Amino acid sequence: MNQLSSPGTRHWRRSATVMGRLLPAVTIAVAVAGTAAASGAAHARNSTPGSAAVAAAPGSARSLAAARTASSTCIAGNGLQPPNPGSSASLKGVAVVSSSRAFAVGSYISGGEKTLAEHWNGSSWTVVPSPSPGIVFNDPHSVLNGVAATSSRNAWAAGSYTDQTGQFQALILHWNGTTWKQQASAPIPFAESTQLFGVTVASTSNAWAVGSTIHNRIGVRAVIEHWNGTTWKLMRTPKLAGAGAELLGVTAVSSRNVWAVGHYWHSGGISHTLIEHWNGTAWRHVTSRAAWLTITCSAA
Repeated sequence: MNQLSSPGTRHWRRSATVMGRLLPAVTIAVAVAGTAAASGAAHARNSTPGSAAVAAAPGSARSLAAARTASSTCIAGNGLQPPNPGSSASLKGVAVVSSSRAFAVGSYISGGEKTLAEHWNGSSWTVVPSPSPGIVFNDPHSVLNGVAATSSRNAWAAGSYTDQTGQFQALILHWNGTTWKQQASAPIPFAESTQLFGVTVASTSNAWAVGSTIHNRIGVRAVIEHWNGTTWKLMRTPKLAGAGAELLGVTAVSSRNVWAVGHYWHSGGISHTLIEHWNGTAWRHVTSRAAWLTITCSAA
């Protein structure tokens, strides 16, 4: 892509991923360690654990052979095999710890939609097995929408997967330095379907995940979950009378300063910006100027 620039300007460059041959337009944007990578895909889908990874250069004969070997040693449909080079895939979130450690997550298609996790080691991206618990037998879905990390041994990824009834459920994975493991998300009373779109982590005992849930009594509501070092807990969110709401991104500066963003709507269907803030005690709604902004254009 050609771009006009002044002397000294530095440009973004496309970084090859393991699935790079299939994603010619993918550009990876860097998120500071401990912050959430914003997800732009609401109502995305989710996945579970893996046992083999392709560690060769993308597109090389060795990587193709490794992919075939990895997939042949796993049971088809169990979500454990890494993506085949022929799969359709996309990345939805990225987090960086250092120049030699980064995480990217998303999903790929192979007998349904499965989670995709790639790790950067300073010179190349490698697919790392990740759990894909979607269990709808004719069309399972598991997807990761966001990832955040504080170190090479502490990373969280969030998304969703389909249960046996075909409803979405929250999916939370943790990286301990060796493997991605599914963690139990907070139970949500009367929820029919729940999806997580963003995640952030401040420390080993402080992480947040946000999304939305379909409540069988009151409709679509924003969801905020908090990791306290032991379990994920459902947090109370500000009430928006008569409105549906989703939170799509979250970032934490400290245990007393966390921001979440998304949108809300009323019966008319017009979407408005939504900003919420955690002050260490409670989540509060903060007015966004864009919610009331009117832009008028006129001919020159």
